Amino acid sequence: MNELLRKFSVEKQEIIKGAISNFKSGVTNTVGLQASLLGVIEAEDIIRVLQLVSMTEEELAIEGGKDYLFEPKKKEVAERERKLAEFFTEKGDNAKGEPILKPKFIKEIHTYNEQDEIVKTTRRLNKNMFTKYLVVKYPMCDVFKMKYFYEDGVYIEKAYNEIKIIIQEELDLLGDDLVGTNTIKDIAELWTNTRSVSAMAKDLNKNPYLVNFKNGILDLKTMKLLPHTMELKTTIQINANFDKNAKSKYFNDFYNFTFPDKGVQKLVWQILGYSMSLFFTQKKRFFIFFGDKDVGKSTFFNTTINALLPESARLHRELKEFTQDKYATADLFGKVVNINSELSSETVSNIELLKQLAGKDGITAQRKFGQPFSFVPIAKYIFAANTLPTISTQDASSAFYERVILVPFTKKVKFKDRSLEDNIKNNDLNYVATMAFTALHEMINNNFEFDIPENINEILQEYEEENNSVISFVQKCCILEEKGYVHKDEFMKFYIAYCEQELEQSSKSLKQVKRILEMQFDINTEHRVRNIRGYLKGITLNTQEIQHFSFFDNVNRTK
Repeated sequence: MNELLRKFSVEKQEIIKGAISNFKSGVTNTVGLQASLLGVIEAEDIIRVLQLVSMTEEELAIEGGKDYLFEPKKKEVAERERKLAEFFTEKGDNAKGEPILKPKFIKEIHTYNEQDEIVKTTRRLNKNMFTKYLVVKYPMCDVFKMKYFYEDGVYIEKAYNEIKIIIQEELDLLGDDLVGTNTIKDIAELWTNTRSVSAMAKDLNKNPYLVNFKNGILDLKTMKLLPHTMELKTTIQINANFDKNAKSKYFNDFYNFTFPDKGVQKLVWQILGYSMSLFFTQKKRFFIFFGDKDVGKSTFFNTTINALLPESARLHRELKEFTQDKYATADLFGKVVNINSELSSETVSNIELLKQLAGKDGITAQRKFGQPFSFVPIAKYIFAANTLPTISTQDASSAFYERVILVPFTKKVKFKDRSLEDNIKNNDLNYVATMAFTALHEMINNNFEFDIPENINEILQEYEEENNSVISFVQKCCILEEKGYVHKDEFMKFYIAYCEQELEQSSKSLKQVKRILEMQFDINTEHRVRNIRGYLKGITLNTQEIQHFSFFDNVNRTK
């Protein structure tokens, strides 16, 4: 509203404000408001006023947030200015009639001559009081010796040298005579060790339902936009405005081409919102986006997660680095997602490491030359690869298949638009961010369940079958029937031959085979036939099919 009012003279502004006041107090209705503005402002401006006065607080916030969002922020700033004013005393006025402020943290020591005249004035800086002044002027919190400063609605990590630069700049404004050999160093130590700036790791990004956008804090429960506040210690700000009215100029065409299936589109929006959020315990999922070269994987990530999340909130490390580099896990602190293109059978088989790194039990990490510290990692894991890896027999794990979500890129880009990424970043980020977190909101209301379409489940099932030698053998060489049975020795003999000669890989142990048969096919692996133990009930060998394989004759010859 203020932005609209600035178009008019002060006199017209007063007329408009009076008309709006009468409308809001119930003195007039919409027709009366419109009538009172006729002849005062243009028709299109009257329409705009009517739109604004009928908006809810949430809609006003999303529209621009000018009145609704900034009023609390103004109060917070005013309170800080009041506290800062306590560090100064007024000492007369300057030529313009403005008060001259004298810092209380500077003490003047005068030297007098015999005539009781001041011949020299020496200034001394009260380092403790000056530090308190800095604490108020620059909201900061210290977690594990990492310094976060509040700027533009978010806490940003700064290096120790940057803190010293701030101190230097403040002292420069006061005069060179206040800076001694160790002044800056002493103040930096006092500042960073002040009890009021110390915080616990759990105090940062505490509430996963609150998402920091450039234009406010989105409450994922209510989908209302709240004002920024330094009381909320968030270190991650989405590089976009939350805007329910945002439109796509370029992204939608790319998105629809890349993921033509509507079900997959919905799933991917959910993955994006979840991956950029602070949630981590609800679903220990990880995601594999795969497809040949030139199918848009890089463009997709560069215009979504990489564009919307600050560098401080995302990581691009290979999984093996977390076991090979003892300092690597420290980089997970404050990160919400790890994206990398390294994908091998070794990677996907290390499900226990993934569970540990994405669990709620916490890990201990250490930065180089730093002290060990403990925290709960919240990073989600996304792998982008050209092909899905072949998983060896020892790698295949039900835990892996239960947690992974596969997303295929199937459309090859024939003509590359080199300006597409920039066009999306410059025009569509509000739209992308709003769509992603709206999808997350819907997922939250659905008990954090991803909407996985049937075609995605089928891809995962096929992938599991291809990589699980037992499943493959059962499907190609066996018959599942309730009354059927086969002795485990007979089954294992043909199964081992199938693995060695058809799959060219080692077979699973009997214990592993029995577990898979029980879990996947509900086979009784401890059945007795004529009081003889060791039979598998519910399955028989399909001799008609087996005899077509080259290993059949070899097995028969060894009988």
